[in-house]
Amino acid sequence: MDADKIANESESMFLPETLMYEFQTAQIDSPSGQTKKLVTEKKVLVNKKYVNEQNDSWLLKPTFIACFMLFLGILLTIWDIKEGRRHYKFFDTLIFALTGLGGLIAFYLMFFSLHPLVKNNLNLLWLNPLNFFIAIMIWVKPLRVILFFYQILNILFLVGALFAFALSIQVFNLAAFPLIVLLLMRSSSWFALTKRKIYKNKKI
Repeated sequence: MDADKIANESESMFLPETLMYEFQTAQIDSPSGQTKKLVTEKKVLVNKKYVNEQNDSWLLKPTFIACFMLFLGILLTIWDIKEGRRHYKFFDTLIFALTGLGGLIAFYLMFFSLHPLVKNNLNLLWLNPLNFFIAIMIWVKPLRVILFFYQILNILFLVGALFAFALSIQVFNLAAFPLIVLLLMRSSSWFALTKRKIYKNKKI
């Protein structure tokens, strides 16, 4: 995404301190060949105070939280495979609802925002706005067939997100990687479950 690119000297002129420095070092060339400074005097209206910021606990870091959710998702998926049925819809509802909500925000920024730097955002591959509806569909049995076909599409999106992450097509936050893996794992698990249920009903 264009917003991830490092701004060059010209593009960073909107920053007050950068603009001040450039003005202080700028010079004006006169027709006679002499040069003079653009700014002859500097006045500080408010002196800034340096404050030592306290580092947040590593337990609150996004990467740790994402890895913890991935670890929890692995345990639940192993349990699902062992038992052969679903036990933890609340966990899946949480992760799909949160990523769906994030997807709605990313979708708005990409298609409706007037800011040109947020137009192309591959985070939509895993922050899918439709995930919000998955959080509802997993509770409604008549929607099982729709959920089955959607998970096929969702898995393809998540695999695409992993490729974009691995190939550095776009800069992703490091915390996004375990979340993408978590979504891929849970979506695949739901795909296997709905496939088994649909096949069982057809046999009956």
